[in-house]
Amino acid sequence: MIAALLALFLLPAPARAADAFEACDAALSAASSRYEGWRCYYMAARRGASWETATERLAAGVATGDPWAEVVLAHVRSDQADPRAEATYLHAIEVFASMHAPDGEAQSRFGLANFRWNKGASPAEVQALLDEALANAREASSPILVATAQAQLARHLWRTGGDYDRAWTLARGAEAAAFPDGPYQLRLLVLHVLGGLAGLTARPEEELDLRRRMVLLAVSEGDAYVEATSRLNLAQRYLAEPDDAPAGAAETEARSALAAAERAGNGYSVAGAHCTLGRALGPGNPAAAAEWQRCVEGYGAVGAPEAALYGMSGLATAMFRSDWLGAIAKADAAVAQAGLGGQEDAALNARLVAAALRWQSASRDAEAVTEAAIAETELTRDRQMSEEGRASVGAMGRYAYDLLATGFLERDDVAGAFGVLERLRARELRDRLAEIGGTAGILGKAFGQEPGPTSLSTLQAALGPSEVFVSFELPPGQTLAPDSPARRWAVVVTSGSATVVDLPATAGLSASLDAWTGLLARRDGSGPTLKPVDPWIRQVVQAIPAGFTRVVVVPDGPLHRAPLAGAFGRGVSGSRAVSVVPSAAVWLRLRAASVSPSGAVLGIADAGLPRAEAEVRSSVFRLGGRALEPREATPAALRAMNPASWRVLHFATHAVADIAHPDRSEVRFSSFGGALRPRDLATLGLNGQVVILSACSGTAGRVVDGEGVLGLARSFLAGGARVVVGSRWPMRDTESEALVSRLTTGLGEGLAVDVALARAQDSLAAEGAPYAAWAGFMVVGDGSAVPFPGGVWRFPRWAGVLLLATGVAIGAAVRPTRL
Repeated sequence: MIAALLALFLLPAPARAADAFEACDAALSAASSRYEGWRCYYMAARRGASWETATERLAAGVATGDPWAEVVLAHVRSDQADPRAEATYLHAIEVFASMHAPDGEAQSRFGLANFRWNKGASPAEVQALLDEALANAREASSPILVATAQAQLARHLWRTGGDYDRAWTLARGAEAAAFPDGPYQLRLLVLHVLGGLAGLTARPEEELDLRRRMVLLAVSEGDAYVEATSRLNLAQRYLAEPDDAPAGAAETEARSALAAAERAGNGYSVAGAHCTLGRALGPGNPAAAAEWQRCVEGYGAVGAPEAALYGMSGLATAMFRSDWLGAIAKADAAVAQAGLGGQEDAALNARLVAAALRWQSASRDAEAVTEAAIAETELTRDRQMSEEGRASVGAMGRYAYDLLATGFLERDDVAGAFGVLERLRARELRDRLAEIGGTAGILGKAFGQEPGPTSLSTLQAALGPSEVFVSFELPPGQTLAPDSPARRWAVVVTSGSATVVDLPATAGLSASLDAWTGLLARRDGSGPTLKPVDPWIRQVVQAIPAGFTRVVVVPDGPLHRAPLAGAFGRGVSGSRAVSVVPSAAVWLRLRAASVSPSGAVLGIADAGLPRAEAEVRSSVFRLGGRALEPREATPAALRAMNPASWRVLHFATHAVADIAHPDRSEVRFSSFGGALRPRDLATLGLNGQVVILSACSGTAGRVVDGEGVLGLARSFLAGGARVVVGSRWPMRDTESEALVSRLTTGLGEGLAVDVALARAQDSLAAEGAPYAAWAGFMVVGDGSAVPFPGGVWRFPRWAGVLLLATGVAIGAAVRPTRL
């Protein structure tokens, strides 16, 4: 549904008044720019006038020898998928080059790049054209043309999954030149690109602001077609994140989009607005049924069968309350029609609707139909060539898994629900391991083949008498069935019990966490007074029986960004040791690891951090081992030291957790030594090591449905580490040094990693250290690992002082006398 509606930007509007071309005739003679004058005919055709007439007028202009008419004629041919468009663009480029008119070359290359992209050219080929266009624009010394080139190149990088940082910088540069008085189409393009990039790079508030600005711009220009499509995209954004959307916002935007689409006379947009309005009104709403029916009819009238099948699935949900058997039959018919037409996305959507309605009606075959939907989703997902395609299908698959898990919960089958979630998380983990090459470590060996899902009974058998396992499930708020809101829940598991705790919707949780983290950064004590995670944590913590001192947590959604050690680490009878894992299966695999390296600590410090070298040397002093000199700390030197031969790897370095591109996150050694990215970390050949990552946001990353946070910690685990200790937010050097000092002291006393961290955090809290100075550190992986069983014997400092003093005294007593 969402993919179908996003495509609206690519569709021309239907017919407008025929006198539009007469207005263009007048505008051409008065236009200050020949390009804009000829472009009027192209825009008139897009907005509903005749493409044939536009082609005739432009061809007449070409016959007079005007190359600006030729490049616009190429635009028209490109929109009509006319293969002559390429030759027309190339000829225009040749003519402009002979005229030494770089502005014309730039405009021609913009169009040629877009045409070749639509014909399936490689991203590199298209980017080369756009880079040439940018060079032409700069040669022309036209700020507006440079801004256009920047926006076009940014759009290409965005839609190809290229360098998002460069794309964002280019688009922001274009924005500065385009606003407030630049050409309307340029301003529109800039907002469109920035909005898309904001959505991909975890800037939700900026994305909404940019989408709203796009609507206001279209309204101010009287462009009903773009207003309609912009409002539909905004409504879809609200529907995709209902928990964080203002009440009624999706319905309001959908109604406004419908009015704009009707003014524009665009049948496709009108049908899309009816579909979106039907979805906004909600499943089971009688008024929604009428909107879905208009949607189906409208898409049928404009020859869009796949979109009509989405509408048919929506109609099934809307008619469920009045005719549940007919609703299921309608969904099944959509599945069959989509399958016959080879329309994969529509078929998957229809399968999910059919499954959801069966659970709602308590049909006997609900489980079987849902399992079939999951299987089909996985097959379709595996066929996707792009990351975006896999993500889109994966989101549909997430809904199917959530649907099945919720169905088991409704039957009070906690074990069944738990098993479904473990299947989902194992699937995502296998994909990520394959992407970064982490197939040789503990996790890679475990998940290289298709493992059976970890069952609840298996987990319970592995839990010790003082251990509790908590798994959260916070699915997105959207649902395909009436009277069946998404269920948020957590399960608290001990060796002898499994308790389900229902949780509230996640509305506002992300924004609250962002605000809270900002307050923590002030280090003035204001942070802990705002407790954004309390509604999702408090009930779960209360469900943990007294006497349990170790908590293993599988977070979900926004809770990946929460300080879980601080939230779970304070029990009624004392502190608890807390660790975070991606799934029960991962925890069991890590716990089963057994390794006894000969070396103690291998330390790597960044000379650019004031206290880093001292922190690493302090760890080596307490535990033994070696600290690499900053100038020799390089990835090659690390590999040469055989990381698998050390019990602890201590990185006191800079780290970058790239939210938009997790594969570009990195551990930076120093200005001399380069960096390690996830693929490098995953191939270090580790075998059960403890990794201390006292770097900024070392455990942060992007959250992916079902799999969790894609941070540096995950990459170390993929590379064979057993447990990683790192921070959820940036730490000051002195704070990191103070905490790590206490942590390594505990490890040297023979404590488990999670216990040593809990004790270090308790110590700092008791001393009055700010919450931000200790609560962000967390254990990822098997916190029960004990790198130094029995402790590390170190010669006591006081004994050393005493021995030195004794030696001095003896030396003085036997000092020889000169003769």
